[in-house]
Amino acid sequence: MKKIKKILTMMLMLCIINSQFTPSTYASTLDVKWLEEDCDIVEDFDNGLAQVYESYGRSYKSVGFINTSGEKIINISGNKDYSWFTDDIIKLSSYYHVLANKNTGDIIKLPKYSYITELKEGLARIVTDSKPYGGETKCGFIDENGEIVIPIIYDSVRDFRNGHALVKKDEAWHKIDKTGKIVATYPYNFYNMGDFHNGLARVSMDEHGYINEEGDIIIPLIYEHAEDFVGVMLQLELDSTKVLILMILEKV
Repeated sequence: MKKIKKILTMMLMLCIINSQFTPSTYASTLDVKWLEEDCDIVEDFDNGLAQVYESYGRSYKSVGFINTSGEKIINISGNKDYSWFTDDIIKLSSYYHVLANKNTGDIIKLPKYSYITELKEGLARIVTDSKPYGGETKCGFIDENGEIVIPIIYDSVRDFRNGHALVKKDEAWHKIDKTGKIVATYPYNFYNMGDFHNGLARVSMDEHGYINEEGDIIIPLIYEHAEDFVGVMLQLELDSTKVLILMILEKV
């Protein structure tokens, strides 16, 4: 008797559901979006996009991104990792030279074998190799639309800070503005040079030291290890011994 009651109850519930909810009313009630194309896995939405996958045997392959209406807005396959370049442009990490607009689906192709960093002051570093894995590296800058605004001609570049960036070309370091104009050149052929912090930049040849923004060597290049000057002290290493130098900053 209990089994019969249970069956009758389930049948009654199904009748009620069928009478009240057609597929259209069900979708309207729960705001269900029906996908335009078949897919096997849909990731969680992130900033209005969700990555979709199709199965291939025992593995899955990304076939692009859908928007919140279920439309396949970005049609590109094979990519798995991504990050947001801007609120509207997604960076496809497996394709280091591809950006995509989430609103239009437009693909922005950058030079082959390239990768880009995060935007700093409206510009991002772009680094390219003439060949993958060991080619000659060249660097430049792109804007938030993926347009190359400073040519990819430099051996090394730093992020923009306060409207300027450090760049290296032909073994010399320069400071440029956002138009690419050189506003300062540093006289020594440093192997490496860090950003300026509190008026000092860490520089390296065989050893490490510091220069000021005029290019004068303030602390000689005699240290085995040096860090950026981000506080009031510099931490250095000389003959395997750590050295702390207290810097007195005077405002003119």
